[in-house]
Amino acid sequence: MELLKRKPLREFLKDRPTLILEEPLVRKFNLDPIGVRGIDSSLEELKRKKIDEWRSKGYSEHLISMALELADEWAYKMSEVFAPPEIREAAVRYNYPKALEVADRWIRVMGE
Repeated sequence: MELLKRKPLREFLKDRPTLILEEPLVRKFNLDPIGVRGIDSSLEELKRKKIDEWRSKGYSEHLISMALELADEWAYKMSEVFAPPEIREAAVRYNYPKALEVADRWIRVMGE
């Protein structure tokens, strides 16, 4: 109960420096797309299966590329917003399947 009274998240957000991003987070922190830096090879497998699914449905390579970029950026952004730096990699790993769901909904709408 004491933790709720102290409102640690509110304090963190109040004191957190803000910055205007000049480029996507992936490039800003010199991070390559998911899996390239060894975050989790199982994520690469998920990504590959989703690409195969989208190709089988006839989506263009350009649309697939945009959907993957959306998934990557979504996962990184969620990890930045909701996870401290020391667990950000785990947050990306945890959120990436959801990021692919978001991208799947997007590509279905864009592909109509």
